[in-house]
Amino acid sequence: MSDAGLPLVSVLTPVYNYGRYLARTLDSALEQDYPADRLEIVIVDDGSTDETPEVIAEYRAKHPGRIRAFRQENQGFIAATNATFREARGELWAFLDSDDIWPPEKTREQVEILRERPEVGVVYSDTKLIDPYDKVVQSSVWELYTQKPIVGGADAMYRMCSEPAGNPALNSTIMLRAELAERFAPIPDGVPYVDWWVVARLAQVAELATNASRVGYRTHGANITLGATGQRAVREVLKAVQMRRQLLLAGAAEALTTEQLLMIWRVLEQAAIPHGPPGRHCLPASRSGERGRGGEGTRVRCRGRGRHACRPLQRRPAQSRDGGRRQPMGCRLARVDHRPRLVRAAGGRVQGPAGRSARIDRRRVPRRARD
Repeated sequence: MSDAGLPLVSVLTPVYNYGRYLARTLDSALEQDYPADRLEIVIVDDGSTDETPEVIAEYRAKHPGRIRAFRQENQGFIAATNATFREARGELWAFLDSDDIWPPEKTREQVEILRERPEVGVVYSDTKLIDPYDKVVQSSVWELYTQKPIVGGADAMYRMCSEPAGNPALNSTIMLRAELAERFAPIPDGVPYVDWWVVARLAQVAELATNASRVGYRTHGANITLGATGQRAVREVLKAVQMRRQLLLAGAAEALTTEQLLMIWRVLEQAAIPHGPPGRHCLPASRSGERGRGGEGTRVRCRGRGRHACRPLQRRPAQSRDGGRRQPMGCRLARVDHRPRLVRAAGGRVQGPAGRSARIDRRRVPRRARD
């Protein structure tokens, strides 16, 4: 690939109290096999209280013009990520978590794919797990979690919602076209996984592709997702359920068939049911800014070749013991019945899993069941 006319790449790194890893992360970005004047590093310090500000100041002094740093009061990872979007100037954006490491060839590989294939909007890769000292402890996250890369565009959105193993595109592996940012940015408050949200939203308008090199995902005691155990692991399972439901509520359901939505619902069931009493799972399912906190909730009906409507995506605020509304994790709660409910769009007939159908007297059905 000729260096002539190479696009400007913005490396986006939000950071909070990861000063002990940030230097190695910045080194990996600065050592990319890519022209230094065509790669900028955008750092947003989300109010760190450790040595992070000192590390940033040191690297800005050592590499003038290559690092643009900003600081804000602590607002959380999503707010810091949205701040990097506002400050980025590149034609391409590449995400880099403040404790991960890029291989030297990563940027050039992904830029080459995006230049040669205009239909591709996102490029990502597999990940290897490294310890706090950069030693590789697992060569492939895809193999570890039995994940398959999702590429192309025909069914990418469906697979991003339905794959039981979850999202294969981890944050620090992603490079995308900045011109597509309006499809996913700003990221709404309450989204459990920024990488999953971004790639799934872009899968609706562009193709996905993968490159060969593997990013180093650092494992340590403060990891949120990979390597979580016990109650933290259960929390991650429920966050994945929430993520799929938020994508459907955000518009993905409109592009899927009835059969595809039912398959996604089965994935939600299989993930949630082992972690709570059968038939009464509390699953967060809201979109920031969609309705006021006292709203009635949202019902999504699937569209496709089938004649039935699928209603498992209904959510209602949970009631606390004192009668007030609770909003744990910043989201509303939904009481989800573990049994699939299929209802004909019109006519009052229902069809159960075994295919049996019967006429229901709607006057004898409680209002809540009919809604």
